[in-house]
Amino acid sequence: MASLDERLKAYKKSSTQGKTPAAAATKPQAHSQTTLLQHIQHPVSGESLAMPQVLAMDFQTDVDSHELLFFDLESTGLGSSEQTYPFLIGYASATDKGVETTACFATTPAGEDEILSQFIRAAEGRTLVSFNGKSFDLPLMMRSAEKYGLKNNVRALRHIDLFHLIRRIYPEKPARL
Repeated sequence: MASLDERLKAYKKSSTQGKTPAAAATKPQAHSQTTLLQHIQHPVSGESLAMPQVLAMDFQTDVDSHELLFFDLESTGLGSSEQTYPFLIGYASATDKGVETTACFATTPAGEDEILSQFIRAAEGRTLVSFNGKSFDLPLMMRSAEKYGLKNNVRALRHIDLFHLIRRIYPEKPARL
């Protein structure tokens, strides 16, 4: 197993490899910054990140891999108070060659509505995939979106929460993140 320093060097090195020419586009906005990366292979292992065209969503339906939007956020806390808000929303989706990742960072608290708007646009018509997103991430984002009057249908989208799925598969394991 590689040391932490070796893995970090590999990530830095990969920022110029395995990406399309417009991959590292950074578009600063008033109070937020968005970074878009396109990866063809994993930056450390070198394994292909291409996904199968169709994935089994459950025992009754399949979903096209290009329809999936994997997401996570970082926030100022774990509560539901007014002081808890998202400052980083990351999401990823499959492309024909690999994976496209987007990180939306609020450089000031005033950028919260900008990053929420970007996520809402990206989520439109997709199937969401998260880890504990149904219980924390999505409710926090939707409360914040309501605060800014950002109209959306994100709650109505299909949502696969891997945390809940794993708890059903392994009920004997502790239910911790």
